[in-house]
Amino acid sequence: MFAGLIQRCEQIAMPTISLSQAADVFDERFYALPNLLDALSAIIIEMTNIGEEFLSPLERLTVMTIDYYPRYQPKPQATTCSSVIKMILALQTKPTCYKPFLTRIVNQAIIRCCSHPLKSTVEQQLEDVAPDLPEEQAKSLLAIGKTITYENYIPLWKTILNVTSLKEFD
Repeated sequence: MFAGLIQRCEQIAMPTISLSQAADVFDERFYALPNLLDALSAIIIEMTNIGEEFLSPLERLTVMTIDYYPRYQPKPQATTCSSVIKMILALQTKPTCYKPFLTRIVNQAIIRCCSHPLKSTVEQQLEDVAPDLPEEQAKSLLAIGKTITYENYIPLWKTILNVTSLKEFD
């Protein structure tokens, strides 16, 4: 049953789409990723052990959720942080799976976060393209996620690394 649920979550989260459909599908499907992780982590806590065959899809879903973090609005960003933490804590109860899972998701997430340009590079490109653009408008373009930089992930990492101080996870 758990295998079927993971498979269904992957179908929802990873549709086969063309690039022209990607923007529309993002709005519809990727806002569901944090909720899918929440549901899976609640089930994992109740299971006695997790097979290796389940780790790979769980890793993909978790990394995908982290990858889409900057594209979310502020409230779904908070939900994303919470969902990733819940998944990590759920797998922490399974000692044989926890360390490999954590190692791989952190590795993949760091690769994805660091693959985005530096904020200064993006600002320079904005200035080159539209030199007369007011500073406030340029900042708003960066802030609303039109251009993603590695700095967009900093709140996520801070929340994950400070999880011991969050009361909701005690």
